[in-house]
Amino acid sequence: MQAMHGIDVEKEMINTLTYEVGAEIDRQIITEMVKAAIVGGSTSKWSPETADGLDQMGRLATLLTQITIEAQQIAIRTRRGNANFCVTTPRVCALLQQMSINKYTSFKTTDAIPTVPDTGVGALAKIGLINDDSMLLVRDSYASIGTCDYVLLGYKGKQAGDSGIIYCPYIPLQLSKVMQPGSFTPSVGARTRYGILSNPWDAKNFYHFMAVKTQGTNYRWGDPRSFIADPSPIQLKPQSEFNKTVEPNTVDYSALSVGG
Repeated sequence: MQAMHGIDVEKEMINTLTYEVGAEIDRQIITEMVKAAIVGGSTSKWSPETADGLDQMGRLATLLTQITIEAQQIAIRTRRGNANFCVTTPRVCALLQQMSINKYTSFKTTDAIPTVPDTGVGALAKIGLINDDSMLLVRDSYASIGTCDYVLLGYKGKQAGDSGIIYCPYIPLQLSKVMQPGSFTPSVGARTRYGILSNPWDAKNFYHFMAVKTQGTNYRWGDPRSFIADPSPIQLKPQSEFNKTVEPNTVDYSALSVGG
């Protein structure tokens, strides 16, 4: 293929393996973020049935308002900052893209917003900014359109550990070239080793999960509306929980076992 078509097969195989490994890691991390928000009770929902607006743009504005409110709730929970990234499904991305008409969101080229991979067709693609360029908008291309639309808000600080879910790679990507003994076909293998852990200050405080439902519902006059949806509850630990200390020689190690 190199001689006839100018295609480096080995390079194409490496690129495919690298993409698939990265996509699987992205999916696992997103799943852990969603689990942290749902288990921790940091959830809400948005529906056009209860959105307070007379037309499509009016109801879409309530979606952006609820995202902004829940972003500030994360600032209260973490005592660090409001949500600075938003992962959502392709349909919700399309809804938010309509808000760019009123300058509430901005969708720039890949030169202004780096995308992984560079072609912009990855599982998680950075496609724009919302709320006056203060929150990164990421499209989850693996989500099923229309069946499980959601918005995942999260905070990530400048430090490596300033996050709810911490990704700890110690072999980012290792490639191995081998020859199949039966057919002498060249093969390329890829592996990675890493750890994923939750922030000791409760990963649930860093994320919020919002379910987006019934987008196809028609507007009906007289139905109850809410100007601003109730924000998700804030469950903070009492100060006594942070002041607890463990005295030496008070831990019962007899119940612990290694192996098995």
